Amino acid sequence: MEAIRRGLPRLRDDYALTLQAGAGLVQRYAGFDAVDVYARSIEAGEAPAGSVKARAVKRGADLRISLPYYRISGFYGVRVAEGLPVVSDLQLYLDLYDYPPRGQEQAEQIFARRLRRQLEAAERG
Repeated sequence: MEAIRRGLPRLRDDYALTLQAGAGLVQRYAGFDAVDVYARSIEAGEAPAGSVKARAVKRGADLRISLPYYRISGFYGVRVAEGLPVVSDLQLYLDLYDYPPRGQEQAEQIFARRLRRQLEAAERG
């Protein structure tokens, strides 16, 4: 994460961390060994990869850059945590829920500690 923090351009609108790396910045619960980044476009994804001197590998990647399935909602509510852009709590929850290595546990923590309060506040008013 330190290499990512040093290498990624700050406060850009073109990318945001998600999955375990993003959750680790806002509600750490489970460890992780890969940093997942959403990019707005293929061209935008090249900047994070180039800034940390990433190279393609067939297995064992520790940096994965992808386009979110829903490109607009994937970036809705992006905020900065520890100097890096992170997707919204709702997007983290959705991304993590079916993610195999401890994703559902992490998603449940995001819900219990962050989303539940937001939903209750929205219901009140």
